[in-house]
Amino acid sequence: MQTYTGRAALGASLLRSSIQQLLADAGAGPFDVVVAEALDRLSRNQADVASLHQQLAFHGVTIETLSEGPINELHIGLP
Repeated sequence: MQTYTGRAALGASLLRSSIQQLLADAGAGPFDVVVAEALDRLSRNQADVASLHQQLAFHGVTIETLSEGPINELHIGLP
């Protein structure tokens, strides 16, 4: 299990090195689920969350949060 942390910048931007590493690792295929406390721990920006969800889904990776459970398009507002 890999842990990606952002410390003080949690949820601020997808440009954080931890999120960029998570996306790179998702492309390499070592995992199939990302677990977070809540969606706002990944990003506080709804467009960023939608982008992250789409990029991870492309690689077959799902997002699950402790507060919302499995995340799908309804959680993030994708058409």
